[in-house]
Amino acid sequence: MIVFKLAWRSLFRNGRRTLVTLSSIALGLAFALFFVSMVAGIHKKTIGDATRMLAGHLTIEHPDYRESLSSSLFVPSVSGVVRAAALPEVERAKVLVVGQAMLSSASGAVGATFLGVEPEAERATSPLARSIKAGRYIEATDERGVVVGAQLAERLKLDPGKKLVLTTMSVQGEMAEELLRVTGVFELGSEELDGALVQLPLDVARRIVGLTGDQATQVGLVLKDPDAEERVRALVKGPIEAQGAAVRPWQEVLPELSAWQSLSGYVNRVLVGIILFLVTFTILNTVLMSVLERNREFAMLLALGTPTRLLRMQVLAEAALLSLAGCLVGAAIGGALSYLTQVRGIDLGGMIDQAPTVGGFAFDTRLRTELTFAQVKWLSAALVAMTMLINIYPVLRSTRIDVANTLRSR
Repeated sequence: MIVFKLAWRSLFRNGRRTLVTLSSIALGLAFALFFVSMVAGIHKKTIGDATRMLAGHLTIEHPDYRESLSSSLFVPSVSGVVRAAALPEVERAKVLVVGQAMLSSASGAVGATFLGVEPEAERATSPLARSIKAGRYIEATDERGVVVGAQLAERLKLDPGKKLVLTTMSVQGEMAEELLRVTGVFELGSEELDGALVQLPLDVARRIVGLTGDQATQVGLVLKDPDAEERVRALVKGPIEAQGAAVRPWQEVLPELSAWQSLSGYVNRVLVGIILFLVTFTILNTVLMSVLERNREFAMLLALGTPTRLLRMQVLAEAALLSLAGCLVGAAIGGALSYLTQVRGIDLGGMIDQAPTVGGFAFDTRLRTELTFAQVKWLSAALVAMTMLINIYPVLRSTRIDVANTLRSR
């Protein structure tokens, strides 16, 4: 205990230098915490929107579907799969019919992806259902209703009420055509989605491709907690594979998005590491200067028989107290700033014409952080650990003194 008291008093021998160092530590940690929570927030929003819009955090499909993406490779028993996936961790099971089609109107034709969906499920989970800019979203009772992306609507000159012909291949390998009527136009901010995606009621899509009422291309499991993905997959894998289907994580279904998450996470860790490294050098400079200024004092203590272990512990305690105090202030500043941004967000809508996209999915122009206690804990722990390691030199330097020469000098 006496070691920490001496260390604390020593820090304020030069209060100005200590204050500058504390400020550097606090601001460095606050910036690192804000940066980490901002990246986490962008990941959560972008991946959350993508998984909820398409086939969930876990996707159930035919084992060979990834190889050919053919509508003839389907889940034969949707009801059995949904029963097997009825777990408390699952927020909702989404049934989808997915296919490629040619869309044509009086103004031209384009290739696109169509999704047969359950409108009520989409309203509860998908951001697409909340992004209608003209008309309305589809209803389950719409026998020929379809919603189209804004760029696709512009290309084919479509408005709510206009007719659209969808041409695709049925599961029997025959050409299938359906006359649809546009009920609404959505805008997600992504050229890939707004220009090449349409949604129609599930029963209509089944009728077009020739599936029965208990068959579908995919069943998506939207989880209450995305972090429970591995646990839920382990629970449902056996029962679902027994029914001739496969369970895939979203990382396999959306590989581009997964690669972006991994790359941005790596860059994030490197930048944070650089910030923490610079902060620890600030602490090293302060402690080393303090040691050099007290050479005569340390020499006198050693001459009086003070154990070298005690002096080294005091210098190490100074570094520890300095880093801990800075971490407390930095965590408070960074935590408050991150929490405020998490609640209110930073709106970039007026600064950029079009949101950047990754894997066909647009970033939300209102940035929000995702602050967790784990972020504060590991950043603070990393900073303290790096401080202890880098201050080994000042600790050893404090007792490597020529006592006789130091005491003779003035």
